[in-house]
Amino acid sequence: MKLEEGKTYTFNAVKIVELPGGEDNLMLTGPDGRKYLLPLTCYRGYNLVSPGPVECKIDKINCSGKVFLEPAHPFYVEGESYIFDVRHSSEFTDGSGIRRRSITVSDRLENLINVPAELVDELPEEGEKIRLRVERISKGRLYFNRKRE
Repeated sequence: MKLEEGKTYTFNAVKIVELPGGEDNLMLTGPDGRKYLLPLTCYRGYNLVSPGPVECKIDKINCSGKVFLEPAHPFYVEGESYIFDVRHSSEFTDGSGIRRRSITVSDRLENLINVPAELVDELPEEGEKIRLRVERISKGRLYFNRKRE
């Protein structure tokens, strides 16, 4: 079986392996029979345990054939919109005199995420909630696309 980029497969978590340098990885067996390592530092709050099934999307297969896996997020799905808490927003002038806007939101795992200000019509206040569409999830980080009402 050949794994395809962008598709989701069920992998089997075998055990947690500590690599030199102290990084914990979840060893997975793929539907193709090969073994894969998933670095756990990116997936705090995902509740990835061994043994057990783990749904993973093939995020990328590079030119040398290395497969990058993205486990299913426990709360968010790509292409769907969700409400996020605004932690910080501001307007400022950068070093070249250009007026910029900055927005930081938090997700359900309390990760802070910088949001492109052009995704919202008005700069929200701290403590407000805004609806954002999750464009993609990579290495446990959310990336947003245009707002969807």
